[in-house]
Amino acid sequence: MQRFPTTVLTATLTTVGGLALPADAAPFAADNGLLIEYAAGGGDATGYLVLDLAATSGNSYAFSLDFDPTGPTLTGYDLIQQIADAGPLDFTATDFGNTGEPSNYFIDNVFYQGDQGDANQFFAQWEGFVVDNSSVDWQIGQGVSNVNLTDGLVVGLRNPFSFDDEPNAPFVPEPASLVVLGLGGMLLLRRSSLRV
Repeated sequence: MQRFPTTVLTATLTTVGGLALPADAAPFAADNGLLIEYAAGGGDATGYLVLDLAATSGNSYAFSLDFDPTGPTLTGYDLIQQIADAGPLDFTATDFGNTGEPSNYFIDNVFYQGDQGDANQFFAQWEGFVVDNSSVDWQIGQGVSNVNLTDGLVVGLRNPFSFDDEPNAPFVPEPASLVVLGLGGMLLLRRSSLRV
């Protein structure tokens, strides 16, 4: 369930930046400032997944899952699985749990719209909460099977594996940045039209 229609961001980009994006392909802004690729689930609470592919493309993506906080306890692995089930995100994982013990998944690789991590460099898992709609207060994660999903929790996966470098979370640019980008684009257009 999306909290904001995708056309809100599209209209902003079209008006300010002069970009024309199809409404169904545009990410949308979450109420905490994250730039969400797509949302899944339903309920009164929301968990987030940030995927940072620094080792390969350098791209970062965010996704959200709405869930019922009074329902069954969900883990970080459930967050990833339900988001993958709802859209084009895909992943591979290995369960290192022993027979008869709870699952202990390790994310091997993640795939999203032609982008993927480097499975040879592994994924580090982080968790935290958004601060001031512009950053995440990251903590080293407990593992995707060992973290219980709570309202507002952001689960981060960063490739390559490193607990020295936090995941880069994609946030909606502040309005002033969009204005500067729009003005820069208009100056470039004006400059190129003067040369003709």
